[in-house]
Parts: sequence; C-alpha cells; structure tokens
Amino acid sequence: MIQRKQTVYLFLSVLLFAATYYFPFGMLQTYELFAYHTRDAQGGMLDDVQNYSFAVPMSIAATITLLSIFMYNNRQRQMAVIRLTFILYAISFVLMTLYFMNASKILGDGFRPGISFFMAFVAFFLNILAVRSIKKDDRLVKSVDRIR
Repeated sequence: MIQRKQTVYLFLSVLLFAATYYFPFGMLQTYELFAYHTRDAQGGMLDDVQNYSFAVPMSIAATITLLSIFMYNNRQRQMAVIRLTFILYAISFVLMTLYFMNASKILGDGFRPGISFFMAFVAFFLNILAVRSIKKDDRLVKSVDRIR
C-alpha cells in the first residue's frame, strides 16, 4: 500500500534531493558552492573549480528512490533497490568531498557547510529509516501468514 510510513520517508528523501539543487552546499570565503557551479559574491560564475559531477549519482539515487515508492507490492525488491541508492550516495559523498577539497585548494580555506550539505545526509538517513520500516512491514506480514 502506498500510504505506509516508508513511503513518507522515501518521498521526503526525494524532496530533499530536489531542494539541494537550489541551495548552496557550502561557502568558501565569499564563494558559494552549488551542485553544478561556484558563484562569487557578485553572483558571477567561477569556472576554475571543477565540481566532479557529484550531482549525477545524487540525481540517479533520487530517481531510483522515487521509483521505489511504487514497488510496494514486492518488499524484497523495494529494499534491494533502496540499498542500491546507498552505493550511489556513497559515490556522491566521495565526489562531493573531492569537490570541496579542490575548491579549498583554489579558493582558500575556511569551508562552511551550507544547507544542501545537510539535506543530502538527511535524505540518506531517511532512506535508512525507510528500509527499516519495510523490514518491519515484512516481518509483520510473515507473522500474520504463520497465524493463518
């Protein structure tokens, strides 16, 4: 059923991923680091900083998470698909770290995380909560099957 609490977790995770594209991942001195570009204080784009395309695995993970919402008929497959997003999260977190390290070399030290930095980790945590809820659901269904 689509009205389960894991659906809420997964939907919130997708919303948080979508929101990460509109807010900065961090600040280095007067520069804002976004998913696809770096802006200076006047709003101009800075081409010197390579972003390592960490947004690509994050986008794929968000798409897979959205698709997994509709896999409620097969809980095992739903859990497997959500676990696949954990690998994509790990790849994007590594690429994000490389992005921040590269930016700090070019622009100087003083990294301050932005709101999108935390949104990505909260979305990851929501997927973990969804897997736990799916496991509980599966155990409940199996216990009811044993009673019959």
